[in-house]
Amino acid sequence: MLFKIGFEDHGQDFLQWTIDTEKERVVDCQPFQQDIWVGKKCTQKAFEVGGFVTIETPYTKDGVMIIKHPISNIDAIVQ
Repeated sequence: MLFKIGFEDHGQDFLQWTIDTEKERVVDCQPFQQDIWVGKKCTQKAFEVGGFVTIETPYTKDGVMIIKHPISNIDAIVQ
């Protein structure tokens, strides 16, 4: 299933991600930083407004990064 996740605007370069929960990947990032976030592994299957998105990354000692910008809206994309 695809989810379009909007983030609260705190001046960051990305405001929206599309996450494919079956492939466990970020498949789109808007308006900027596609080259940073697209392809990152996201194993979350559920999201909630006010919550946070967690991705896997080799750059932290526990292998997990919590995106610090809260979720502002969620839309399921029907394929």
